[in-house]
Amino acid sequence: MWIEFLFTVLVGAFLVIIPGALLLKGLGCSFSASAACAAPVSIVLFIVIGIGQSLLGISNWILLILVVLVVSAAPLLFTAATKRNGENSTVDSYTRIKIGDLLLYVAVSLGIMSLVFLKNLDGPSSFLQVGDNAFHLNIVKSMMESENFSILAVTQYPNVLPQNQIPFMNSSFYPAGWHIIVSLTSLLLNTSIPLSENAINLLFTSIIFPLGISAMMQLTFKEKGIVFFASFLVVACVAFPLRTLVVHQIYPNISALSCVPAVVCLGMVALRNLAVFDCRALVAFFLASGGIATLHPNGVFVCAIFLVSFTLTDIVPTVCNRNKWLAGKKGSRIALSLILILVSIGLWIVLKSSSFMDSVTSFLWTWTIGMDEAIGHIVSLGLRSGIPQGVLGVLVFLGFCYCASRWQYAWLPLSYVVVCGVFFFNAIGDPAIKQFFAGFWYTDPERTAALVAIAAIPLASVGLCLVYKGISFVILKKDSVGLEGSYRAKIVLAVMVAGLFCFINYSSYRFFFDGRLSAFGATENELEYESMASNGRFYSERKRDFVEDVLEVVPRGTLILNMPHDGSMFAYAVDDLNVYYKSAISSNESNDSIVIREGLDRYDMDLDVRKSVENIGVQYILMLGTSEEENYDSNRWEPSSWEGFSNINDDSNWLEVVIEREDMRLYKIVG
Repeated sequence: MWIEFLFTVLVGAFLVIIPGALLLKGLGCSFSASAACAAPVSIVLFIVIGIGQSLLGISNWILLILVVLVVSAAPLLFTAATKRNGENSTVDSYTRIKIGDLLLYVAVSLGIMSLVFLKNLDGPSSFLQVGDNAFHLNIVKSMMESENFSILAVTQYPNVLPQNQIPFMNSSFYPAGWHIIVSLTSLLLNTSIPLSENAINLLFTSIIFPLGISAMMQLTFKEKGIVFFASFLVVACVAFPLRTLVVHQIYPNISALSCVPAVVCLGMVALRNLAVFDCRALVAFFLASGGIATLHPNGVFVCAIFLVSFTLTDIVPTVCNRNKWLAGKKGSRIALSLILILVSIGLWIVLKSSSFMDSVTSFLWTWTIGMDEAIGHIVSLGLRSGIPQGVLGVLVFLGFCYCASRWQYAWLPLSYVVVCGVFFFNAIGDPAIKQFFAGFWYTDPERTAALVAIAAIPLASVGLCLVYKGISFVILKKDSVGLEGSYRAKIVLAVMVAGLFCFINYSSYRFFFDGRLSAFGATENELEYESMASNGRFYSERKRDFVEDVLEVVPRGTLILNMPHDGSMFAYAVDDLNVYYKSAISSNESNDSIVIREGLDRYDMDLDVRKSVENIGVQYILMLGTSEEENYDSNRWEPSSWEGFSNINDDSNWLEVVIEREDMRLYKIVG
């Protein structure tokens, strides 16, 4: 099955990288830059064409992929056909990105994530059982069933179902870029949805994210040592990506955050090329911004933090120095900077208050800690987990001081201060403060911690390079052993320093702390426990076995009534059981659904209930548990909403027990 998983990662990489790379190459990117920044551009192509197909009434996933490939190749073919002999169509800034460094970052990150993520999964098809994941799995399943890939009509109930079998008519806009890629890989390889889910998560966190970080580091730093050490630090902070893969399954947000470095790179080049009026870089940036917005809109705000900081410390000074009206005038740089800051704050306030973002910014996460504790978590990089990563924190401090003292790198510590501020005020603030600073991230401390983790990477890379230089100066300063100036010796020392850091940082236990679990160790243990089928929160291994028995008795596709909170909300996407309730209670509920939820147990004495059951055309009822404490998702379970199911038992004379095991039942309606 792991071979199948590998092929799924490769197919996912083809879908996420090739279309965007072709389009970016046609827009003047170098080959290596095109590959590094392709993902968000590929996503926007699938989004736009998916919407187009839906509006035209076309439902065909193969055609979607073919059209995306054709459209992505069109600019490259046009450029090749119109280019004059000897003409260079590549934007100069992109030539600094080298393929060798990209491959190094991917290789190191894949190796580390295989050890801390894949190794701790209970098989490639394991899945974490929280309601949010049921939501994501069911959206993917719905897309596969309907072949409708429009983000304007996302639903857990595919439109191929008869209207009477849909309890919640809630098709609406949702940023489903991640879901489209998962569904297409499953369709291409006929793999299970959980397997594709894990494969695409690995793709974004261990390939797409390192590619973007590598490109950003190469565009920012000319010193090869800093670029080299950064390859070992891409996934060094447990807050992102590892911890986000474990807690509440925010997979679309993870994919968006993984694309942030790529979008930032395209933004940097676009800003630097505004002066020469090269619109190709600007087009590439806008396409990538659209792509990250359709993975998750808050990814755009992360990019904005980086790019506004970059503009303040790089573009504004350049404009002031080159513009004849501004050059030499005192206060011009300060004035432009203040204007940019005020405009940015104004846009922040307007968007936070907009109805479009209300469902996100109005959400309130109640986690709050004291001011001293919040500062300690930031300095030690314990962040949300609270377990310090001391060595990494020291490296970030060293890199922060170094970059803050050099204007060309000042945007990196400035970005870091801003995201630390977002985390800090979200951690200590009252509801209004939380929502102002962290509303775009649901005031979720896990997501705001992820921002800090991403911004820490370049600073920690500089810090590790400074440590290396210090050790190198001490060890290689004398020629007594013939090592001074030896390139080979420096390489060996650099690898040893990087290896020592990895040994300390990624170890499961903290050194000098009596063997206590490290941040990685604690998170890996949590992942291992949560992914084990036998530890399933409410769709356990025994319940899945029971569903398999049901599928042997009931013809596939047969509609079955269920109480989703007993775990059966997973049965549709994971085991292909056509349950009526594929989700918890949602909007636009049908009258039949309301009657059934609240009064199914009165089937034999209430004509309205009987009529509603007949309307949806169901003969079977699935019950996967009757113990609220042991079987129900307690965070979402509302007993009063499901009394029609709670009061059903073997004594109901209108029901026949078809399969029974422990407290699980498959009933057939015979009354």
